[in-house]
Amino acid sequence: MGITLWLLLACASPAPSDDTGAGQATLQTLDLARRIADKGVAAWPAEIQPGDWMQTVWAFGLLRLAEAGGGEGYRDYARAWMDEAVTELQAGQAELVSSDSTSPAIIAAALDEAAHAPLRDAADAYLAAVPLTSTGAWEHWTEEAAFGVPDQVWIDSQFMLGQYLLERLRHDPQAQVAGQPAGDLFTTQYLLFADLCRDDQDQLYRHAWDDVEGVNIPAEAVYWNRGNSWVLFVGVEALDVLGEGADPALAQAVAAHAAAVVDAQDPETGLWHTVLGDPRQDPDNYVETSGSALLAAALARGVRGGHLDPALGAAVAPAVEGVRAMIDDPDGAPVVTGTSFGTNPGQYEDYVGVPVVDDLILGVGAALVLLAEADGWPVDGGAP
Repeated sequence: MGITLWLLLACASPAPSDDTGAGQATLQTLDLARRIADKGVAAWPAEIQPGDWMQTVWAFGLLRLAEAGGGEGYRDYARAWMDEAVTELQAGQAELVSSDSTSPAIIAAALDEAAHAPLRDAADAYLAAVPLTSTGAWEHWTEEAAFGVPDQVWIDSQFMLGQYLLERLRHDPQAQVAGQPAGDLFTTQYLLFADLCRDDQDQLYRHAWDDVEGVNIPAEAVYWNRGNSWVLFVGVEALDVLGEGADPALAQAVAAHAAAVVDAQDPETGLWHTVLGDPRQDPDNYVETSGSALLAAALARGVRGGHLDPALGAAVAPAVEGVRAMIDDPDGAPVVTGTSFGTNPGQYEDYVGVPVVDDLILGVGAALVLLAEADGWPVDGGAP
């Protein structure tokens, strides 16, 4: 895991750790998270943000920061975004035509407020009518979507739709969606996606499945970082939400995936390459911030909750320091660098060719998720 390197990084980075009463050095990440969040709140007024997946990840990061003690004002921002989303939905100015455009309902479900019931109802209706593959897995796009290819499964949907179901379950363990218990629907889809996109040997996920052609995209063993972060993140969240009621097959799939992800971590930076594991030793295969942040957040949450092997917790502190290293902060206005732009299923060259963008709203939100989750994490790699 490059232990010597990440301990040096921890010592060199700004305020990475404090000594607890028990003498254990821990990561202190909330101050940086607040400064990142405050900059974003000022730059991106909630009332003018579109209802799309990048903004969903940003608002999700704010909510996780609020839960971690970052401040209730971040919930107010998410609430204002949801108020506008409901207004646009009711005025016919917004449509749920893909898992991407349905993803803002995650925030409506997480807030669980009566004012946003129309968006939750619309998400429920989408899930009741979402097109399915021949095996019954969610397709990413509907025929009504202006962009995208019908008849394809994308692992992105695991977060865009799956996290919605999990947020519903947090507030109502008996929630019914699309005519069945939300937990059953989530588990069925998670395992279907695993059957279609997971490599049986590597335990990592290809980006997509084309149901017409009967092939994965990509066909070769190329595993996109951020896509795998969607899958691992919601898998760990599901184990947290479902508890002892989780299907053993779900738990086994998540555990195997987590172990494979840790094996693919870059020992020099603590991050993950945009194509996991750098299989070609290619300098163009850059380390990527948003997926790395969500992978590390999933590992931290899984180990903390007792759902993953505690040994996997050794990957968390190096990843946090790696994400810190991707945040430029020369004048007190932190810039989150290294986030890849929107990414369609393709071949190896397509993934490494996706440009990275500074302060992309998606990457900022993902960084907040990790910084909220990792606060208090032991620098020595064990679980708190």
